[in-house]
Amino acid sequence: MMAVRYLLLLLTISFCQAGRADWEYNGHAKLLLTQSLYQVDDLLPAIAGDTEYTDTNANLRLNLKHQWQSFDLNIHYQMAAIAGDSFGLSSVANPFSSGSVGSDASRLFNLAGEIDSSSNSQWLYRLDRLSLGYSSSDWVVRIGRQAVSWGNGISFHPLDIFNPFSPVSLDTEYKTGDDLLYMQWLLSNERDLQFIYLPRRDPASGVLDSAEDSLAMKMHLITAQGEWDLLLARHYDETVFGLGHVRNVSSAVWRTDINLSRLSDGRDGWFIDTNMDYSWVWFRHNFYGYLEWFHNSLGQTNVDLATAMADIALKARLTRGELYTLAKDTLSIGMMMELSPRWQANMNLLHHPGDGDSYLSMTLNHDWRQDASLILGMRLPYGVRGSEYGGLYSTDPVSTKSGYIGASRQLFLYIQYYY
Repeated sequence: MMAVRYLLLLLTISFCQAGRADWEYNGHAKLLLTQSLYQVDDLLPAIAGDTEYTDTNANLRLNLKHQWQSFDLNIHYQMAAIAGDSFGLSSVANPFSSGSVGSDASRLFNLAGEIDSSSNSQWLYRLDRLSLGYSSSDWVVRIGRQAVSWGNGISFHPLDIFNPFSPVSLDTEYKTGDDLLYMQWLLSNERDLQFIYLPRRDPASGVLDSAEDSLAMKMHLITAQGEWDLLLARHYDETVFGLGHVRNVSSAVWRTDINLSRLSDGRDGWFIDTNMDYSWVWFRHNFYGYLEWFHNSLGQTNVDLATAMADIALKARLTRGELYTLAKDTLSIGMMMELSPRWQANMNLLHHPGDGDSYLSMTLNHDWRQDASLILGMRLPYGVRGSEYGGLYSTDPVSTKSGYIGASRQLFLYIQYYY
């Protein structure tokens, strides 16, 4: 079995090289338990006949890095298990991504697959990193499966066009890796030029298709007015122009990203994110907060699902995981309070001013050991029926059942162990 071969190979290399200083070995094991509650007129209860669902996601990651002279080799292996009441029913039932290892249908190499599955569970594996790199005083070159993050967003990431995290992602530790060529030219005067070429296959045929590729270049520079990012890309069948800026405002940090995409139908798509965050001490406790505004010109003020899905550019971005909202404008507010050195309370709110609907996340984080943590949390959507978080009416094409689709009220426990 290919999954076992990958795992045994990685473990063998790790154990054989564990005593050598030029090898680094680490990883994690994570377990996510969720209890979801839907309303009786939601689509999922209409399909499955129940409003309460208990699900389990488990994730094992093994990371290996080898360095010699100016070269480095990175290998990351993932194994995930997904099981529970809502498995196989609807992706809406599991907004968390921690148990998923991603699909390689459109990637250059297929390094993912299924180990085993049943009616209510599935075991998956994936090589999420497999890259060879070279570094010098002027150049960084890396080829293979890797992850690159661009932009300055907190909840939304208009300049991060390669697998950005969802604004409701619980786990943002590792982005999904892509098969690409990355080069960085380190210039003088605190400037650098980055280049990415990412080939893809047509998901339907599996054939390499240049219309699916991405070719991107980003210039980063620092001036007296702050840090700047200039982005130019050919992304799928669209041309992307990007501008990012970061500067200090008193004791806060203000960031802005602007993505102007020339769509294949001749329209211009504007995706703008601006945010400000600040840390302070109050009554001997550490606090952190941020305020963010995201604008999606393809979105709607009063969201209509049928109209939104008829927009090919918007639907493509949702399908690719580049956008996570149908609304035109979204406010994101977050705050963290350090209750003690090992306890943190977090609150995050997403709000659509046009429709008045919101999505509230609250967590209590406990670092109960140096290498382990617990996260206990809840998520509460709010809004009238017909709004994005309140629920949009839809019909399932398989069962022909109808109901509202949207986020559920949810309780979860997330256990993380690192080694």
